[in-house]
Amino acid sequence: MRWFRSYIQWRMKSVNAHGIHSPFLYDLYTRAIAPSRGDHSLKAVEELRSEMLHSRARVPNIDLGAGSRKNNGSETEVRRIASVSVKPVREARLLHRIAAWLKPRCILELGTSLGISTLYLADACPHAEIHTIEGNPYIRNLAVQNFEKSGFVNILSHEGNFDEVLPVLLPKVPPPDMVFIDGNHTYEATLRYYGMFAGAPQKPVCIIFDDIYWSEGMQKAWQEIYARPEVTLSLDLFHMGIVFFNPDLTKEHYYIRY
Repeated sequence: MRWFRSYIQWRMKSVNAHGIHSPFLYDLYTRAIAPSRGDHSLKAVEELRSEMLHSRARVPNIDLGAGSRKNNGSETEVRRIASVSVKPVREARLLHRIAAWLKPRCILELGTSLGISTLYLADACPHAEIHTIEGNPYIRNLAVQNFEKSGFVNILSHEGNFDEVLPVLLPKVPPPDMVFIDGNHTYEATLRYYGMFAGAPQKPVCIIFDDIYWSEGMQKAWQEIYARPEVTLSLDLFHMGIVFFNPDLTKEHYYIRY
């Protein structure tokens, strides 16, 4: 019920291209956020998704984040993970378009899951380094198998708790231009990870938060983040929230539908 009320409120506030006045955002919306006629899913990646959706193999639950309300057993079937935790095609395409528009040199993903969203990012930015972190070693192994099947060579997979991996990883890799946070959906963790990147000497161009209405805590974290003074543009797409740190922009917050 809370989620439904949030959606209705978001829908009433949301705009499309006709409600956008910022040239920067209009370019982002028309070239990346709004689906285009030439938009397509990646056939090879979607074949991997289909394999996962039909797999009855089971993996142990080792949840280091907020978890999923639908995964409560000691083991979970891969098809369950694929249906609950993996980005649907529409959102995977959105990530692909945004990454292609940004042209980042380095992307950091927190929460690999089965690697479907990672593969969309890799296809969008074949020359970028893509670092992705997964806490469950069994799920990570499945993702790595998918990476190997896909043939992409620009994905670097890391295993472990985000709070333990990030302090070791970040000094060793180029400053990420694009960060996608899709794991540990708690109020405290979301603010903590935001602080790591927003407080860095070289901030990312943008940070994308998944599931910003997943819980009251996640929604509260999102509201606090987009109100921060260093955030100059924030976009609420309901399923995702995006913040930019461009000092040339006037601070604005939009509810965007696509």
